[in-house]
Amino acid sequence: MKNIIALLLLSISLAAGQSFSLSTNLFFTNTIQSSVTLTYTGTNCLDVSRYKSFAVVATGMGTNDSTNTIAFSFKASADNTNYDLNATYTLSGTIYGTNRYFLFTNLTVGDGVGYVKPYQIVSSVTNTITNAWTYGATKTYPRN
Repeated sequence: MKNIIALLLLSISLAAGQSFSLSTNLFFTNTIQSSVTLTYTGTNCLDVSRYKSFAVVATGMGTNDSTNTIAFSFKASADNTNYDLNATYTLSGTIYGTNRYFLFTNLTVGDGVGYVKPYQIVSSVTNTITNAWTYGATKTYPRN
């Protein structure tokens, strides 16, 4: 069900007249502990080498009444081997208590960027977030 909701949100949230296709699940945990910084060590990435833009959507749910911010950051690479040292793209928003959150944005692919992978999750939320997922999608129109 959460996959269907995320896909629906992704398609609704994108600008009119643009078409995106789900490319990969960029999550590295489905439980985010309270007030934590997690750094990604995996290899899952989004190939954006042929695209002008991509979209990112994140979803999850808090476990108590805490309200605070969370940020998902991503690194870029030209060759899928040498990634930037710092975050290239960031998706952030506020978690409101036990309500399900949906964060989404469209991002422009910079010159020389071929791949994007998760970098960090920084949560100021003082409760655990469960059912957390982060998806990436590429615009179906290729770069000129």
